[in-house]
Amino acid sequence: MIQRKRAFRFLIVAMVVLLLSAPAFLFGGEREHIPELVIVNMADTHSAYDTYPLILSAVEGITQELDYGDLVFLINGDLFEFGNAAARKSQGLADWEFLSRLKRYGTVIVNIGNHEFDFVSPENFIETARSYGVTVIGTVRTVPDGALLAPEYTDLETDGKTVRVIGIATNQINTYPKEYRETITVPDPVAWTDEHYNAVLGSADYSILLSHAGLTADVGLLPLLPDNTLFAVGGHDHLTLRQEIYGIPYMHNGFCGEKLNVAEVHLEGAYPRVVFHDIKTADISKGDAGMEEAIGLIRAQYLDAEDTAPVGVVPEDMTVLEAAYWAVETVRDAIGADVAFLNHTSFGSGLQAGMLPKYGFDKFMRFDNKVMRATVSADTLRTILALSNQHLMKSLDDRTGDFLYASDIDVEYGREYEIVTSSWVALDFNQMRYLGAEIPFEEIPGVTTKQILASALQ
Repeated sequence: MIQRKRAFRFLIVAMVVLLLSAPAFLFGGEREHIPELVIVNMADTHSAYDTYPLILSAVEGITQELDYGDLVFLINGDLFEFGNAAARKSQGLADWEFLSRLKRYGTVIVNIGNHEFDFVSPENFIETARSYGVTVIGTVRTVPDGALLAPEYTDLETDGKTVRVIGIATNQINTYPKEYRETITVPDPVAWTDEHYNAVLGSADYSILLSHAGLTADVGLLPLLPDNTLFAVGGHDHLTLRQEIYGIPYMHNGFCGEKLNVAEVHLEGAYPRVVFHDIKTADISKGDAGMEEAIGLIRAQYLDAEDTAPVGVVPEDMTVLEAAYWAVETVRDAIGADVAFLNHTSFGSGLQAGMLPKYGFDKFMRFDNKVMRATVSADTLRTILALSNQHLMKSLDDRTGDFLYASDIDVEYGREYEIVTSSWVALDFNQMRYLGAEIPFEEIPGVTTKQILASALQ
């Protein structure tokens, strides 16, 4: 089965073009055929108010450079971010404005992630999306009747062919907003794919999978996808990658709109062909003025003195990775531990030099947690470190999805080490996933991760 799929997939060429300057969308030469579909993929935007104008600028550049009809925008879960004060207080007003502006260019499809209900109830989210003309899909069901919150798929019709976009949600219920966890149920993504994917696909000519189940689940379900799957988009883990798995192009497009993936879908001839292009929003020099103005007005209306109060001073510009390393080293030194670990999806942005307002601090460190410590053997520490800093790992086989950033340490045989981490990592159901071991942690009273980092900035 796998060999047959690989032979088929060999005919679906995925050409990678890295765009070094944006917003211009460059292809370098005449193309023999206009694509039937042009699809812009993103995931985990998390109320990316600093990035939305850049995304819209990139989209405008795409429409100016190419000669085709409407675009299709696939947003693979987690539109909202509770830690964004302006978004929370306005119930995602700028997020909906962003989608409405995308809608001017083409079809907008959202696969339900675990943050879609950060501001509103599941039912209210669906109603609002429909009022904006946004299509919602996913495998989330309501309790107790088990009815689908939204359809599991939607169709793109082009040139007499049907491309079915199928959405899968994560079944990690503890990652959904607490007030709605008992009102929804989500099937196991791998089991659902095995039992239902082909039936949902039906007579459609091709499918595209949007999975917000996370990398670990995706590794289990990708071998189950049928031959006519054009590509699969992952999310939930805030990763950036693209490679072919079992003959299927599989990608994660990062966090907060850091990267857009554009897929040109060519359906002419005997075999489909998909050409991929990446746009890094960091390379875009100027954002959409209308979106910037809208976000500025929302911030002015909804942010109060507490939101804009200074937390401290950032001495120099730091990327997300540099800021994460600074954070784990700061927590380690504040506690006097040997090594500190913080999960990578806690970090929402880098830090800019200068005065840091609270709303910017909350964007950088998305969650506040209690601080936990434990003493472990050298062997146990090596086990934890082997799962940490996965941004350095090139092979998908070595990755587990969300991971821990770790401060530097040389481990010596025969020693014991004091480690420190957040209460989220130390939860029983998270330890094997993050640490690869079960460890008896104790809480350090009277301190939290954000308190430590804020004190360091003061």
